[in-house]
Amino acid sequence: MVLQEGLVDVKVSVGDSQNGPQYHRNQKSKTYGKIVDNVNRIVQLQEKPAYEFTEHSTNAINSANAIACNHGCDEVTPAHLALAMVTERKGLVLNIMKKVGVDPSRVEQEMKLLVSQTVSGVPKGLRPLPASAGLQGVLSQAHRDAQMQRSSLVSIDQLLIALSTDKETNVAFLNCNMAPNAIKNAIVEIRDINEKFGDQMPEAL
Repeated sequence: MVLQEGLVDVKVSVGDSQNGPQYHRNQKSKTYGKIVDNVNRIVQLQEKPAYEFTEHSTNAINSANAIACNHGCDEVTPAHLALAMVTERKGLVLNIMKKVGVDPSRVEQEMKLLVSQTVSGVPKGLRPLPASAGLQGVLSQAHRDAQMQRSSLVSIDQLLIALSTDKETNVAFLNCNMAPNAIKNAIVEIRDINEKFGDQMPEAL
């Protein structure tokens, strides 16, 4: 929504049944460069990666930023992103958890415990935070996977695989029996089902 010349309201989280959509207000449109034409793919991190993400991946990253703000953190970590992804009650991540055979609520509790162990303080207003070194590594790994698959956008499954191998979140995933190979196999099975029946994937990759 354009407020005045050069300023826009940017929707950074779609919200849920308890919390409505969240916005960064009065942002300079030039800040978003070439991707301002699709505000649903604007990543709200202080230093935006040079590569782009699908809308679902973007929403997960922006939700992670909101979680970090709510916990009074100074940066967004892999734990924040993992929690944002496993609490989504629809889409590919949920289907992967079901395919692996794990209880989504258990995974959620494991990630909440992990987030509670991060350095935090008084909740802060929603604003772009910097990505931690660990999260930068996760995003870079997911981007490399996207390049190997000849995709111009980083997808939610690539983020999940990268998180499952990250040193900060790997143990939490293993505690829930979500080993990297199990996640990869689940993704392959879901894709095979899609190809067999011709239906769309549960979430755009």
